[in-house]
Amino acid sequence: MKAQRAPILDRIRSRLVSVRDRSPAADHGVRAVDRYLEVQGSLLAAAVSYYGFLALFPLIAVAFGVTSVLSRVAPSVEASLRGQLATVFPTLNLDALAKDGIAVGLIGLVVLAYTGVRWIGSLRRSVSLLWDVEPRSLSYLRAMVRDVLSLVLLGGSLLASGVFTVVAQVATDLVGGWIGLGGQPHSVLIHGLVLVASLVANFLIGWVLFRTLPNKVASEREHLVAAAIFSVGFLVLVQFVGVILGHVSSNVVYGTFAATVGVLVWISYVSRLILLIASWAATTARQEDHGATAPG
Repeated sequence: MKAQRAPILDRIRSRLVSVRDRSPAADHGVRAVDRYLEVQGSLLAAAVSYYGFLALFPLIAVAFGVTSVLSRVAPSVEASLRGQLATVFPTLNLDALAKDGIAVGLIGLVVLAYTGVRWIGSLRRSVSLLWDVEPRSLSYLRAMVRDVLSLVLLGGSLLASGVFTVVAQVATDLVGGWIGLGGQPHSVLIHGLVLVASLVANFLIGWVLFRTLPNKVASEREHLVAAAIFSVGFLVLVQFVGVILGHVSSNVVYGTFAATVGVLVWISYVSRLILLIASWAATTARQEDHGATAPG
């Protein structure tokens, strides 16, 4: 049996080598995965996911506080948030949260300040390992200040992307009413505009995230490419969690627990996505350095 498997494995290896030789993109992808595995990226993603899960619930509280204000301009925003949370957390008392939305948002903001800084700190240390940067190269105070500033910038980008999404949603509703699509909420035009708005919002978040994390990127183009990859990848993961949770939450026996675990798994995938993109950027910089120092 082993003798039969050996030729098959040899053919697979030779095929992969030929693909890497012909395609620089495939070779870059393999080197990025190798670097991710070299620093035990899955363990790093688990640590990032832990603080990300702790930050999730105060983030939901902040989201309710923000939507309580935005719903006065765009009522569909709060309805959209309620629908998403009802899918993920079926037993969550949304009416009680919405009743004191602003107060809940302020309390959540205070808690998020702590959990968010811890999440940024864990992510910064993980990305530092990918870039061969000493995680403790900064003093505790300077690292704390940097993490707080990174969290503020990321929070600002989240707020800006949320405002952009609201404006896009209001605009699509108006345009749909003008051209007679008011009775067709699933029209291709409205879905296309919402999709573009989501991609732009994700791109903004990704750019701020990778711009503030430790890196040795020589050109701004690498930040833009990393943000573009994050934008598409995050959108795919959002659709993925909706499909998974939509199935498991319908089961009355284990739906509640499965949904919570599903969110944790989804956060783990997001953490892996961020670290894989950082690994891709790190291997890009290494390739450029080797190319610059190679004898001509």
